[in-house]
Amino acid sequence: MGSRQEGASYKEKTLWEQGYFKWLCGLVECPDEYTTLLRCLDGEEFRFSMRLDGNRAVDGVMLRSEYGGGSRGAKRFGPCTVLEMLIGTLKRADEMYVLDAERSLLSEWFWETLAQLDLLRFSDPMGLSYGRSWDVRDVRARVDLAMDRRYGKDGADGFWCVPGSLVDERKMDLWNQFARWVAWRYSDECSIDT
Repeated sequence: MGSRQEGASYKEKTLWEQGYFKWLCGLVECPDEYTTLLRCLDGEEFRFSMRLDGNRAVDGVMLRSEYGGGSRGAKRFGPCTVLEMLIGTLKRADEMYVLDAERSLLSEWFWETLAQLDLLRFSDPMGLSYGRSWDVRDVRARVDLAMDRRYGKDGADGFWCVPGSLVDERKMDLWNQFARWVAWRYSDECSIDT
């Protein structure tokens, strides 16, 4: 069933997947040493418990159509991945909130989000899994902590932390968490109502 959807052969889907992943990496200007980490994030299904966070999954899935030239061009099916959710959400925010059309903060926001999740320690200096000194299960544990909302009230160990927040970030949908984080972090560069 999987490779027969939309009439795509396994080879066509495989080539599409490779190109799509490379395109996603390009959107966030991924250095070679983090390709393996991004592959891990692309292999993890994005789970959510707040209804509005379903919109973040839609943002991620929409990337497939954007890459494929429309919904008929998309050859990936199934749930949104963590990588797609992060890039889709940040891309939408970048398009909506960055006032300078010549500048994009997508890549900057993406890497700061991974730093917030404590994922930047999972680099692969040689690229392509050579010499990798970390376990995929450790990446999954960090991501699960955020998806399951088992992080601090201010968002520490979640996707976006607002230090000193008086609001319990765990009770907010991800879009509003992100908006509050951007207002805290980039108040001079962005216009966001929080």
